Amino acid sequence: PGTVELKTTLRVEPTQRLTVLPGTRLLLGEHVSILSRGVMALVGTPERPITLERLEAKKAWGALVIHGPAASGSRIPFAKISGGSVPDASTVSYTGMGSVHWADDVFIAHTQIDSNTLGDDTLHLVHSQATLESLDFAHCYGDCIDFDYVTATARHLSIEQAGNDGVDFMTSRVMLQDIRIKGTADKGLSCGEMSEIEVDRATIEAAGTGIAVKDNSRVMLRDSLLARDAVAIDIFKKNVIYGGPG
Repeated sequence: PGTVELKTTLRVEPTQRLTVLPGTRLLLGEHVSILSRGVMALVGTPERPITLERLEAKKAWGALVIHGPAASGSRIPFAKISGGSVPDASTVSYTGMGSVHWADDVFIAHTQIDSNTLGDDTLHLVHSQATLESLDFAHCYGDCIDFDYVTATARHLSIEQAGNDGVDFMTSRVMLQDIRIKGTADKGLSCGEMSEIEVDRATIEAAGTGIAVKDNSRVMLRDSLLARDAVAIDIFKKNVIYGGPG
């Protein structure tokens, strides 16, 4: 624990494990990333969260990446993550300040994630299985959360001020419970490419479109409120290969 300055990218190999102890403050230099192909455990506590932030106020760091089967089982409870972007140079295209690729049993909870620059997403999950719980997103550059080919459960999410979508789904199966989305430039929930989404107790307000359902996707919506959205629900066909609208 304490303050740690990272001025070069930290790479964790599949045979290694990265553990960050409660109360650690990580200051990342410009374009610096943490790229883990092994298990990542950022084990904060309510009293002593882990923070990832900029070393220099005007210079964005890169990304926090969990990638590959050997990284399955990674955990991020009680953290504050802000001010990142995307990796400066990588053989893989990572589009989120937080990126999870090809890993299962990933758990992220009780964490604030905000104020990224560049990149399509603030948190991007691809070909993975995850549980998200009690996450607060704010001031997202593009989409706050993007699920691509993912199976996930997400509970108690707060999303405010997305530059694009609140949550975007592509060919994913996700259960959402107790979700609040406010202020998205495009869609609150964008459900596409044969996704299957269950939504319980959501509030979506001040969005361009509250919920978009497209390309043979299915959405089950229960006990939810859509308010002050330019369009509440839009059902349409975007890509002909999926055979029809939602």
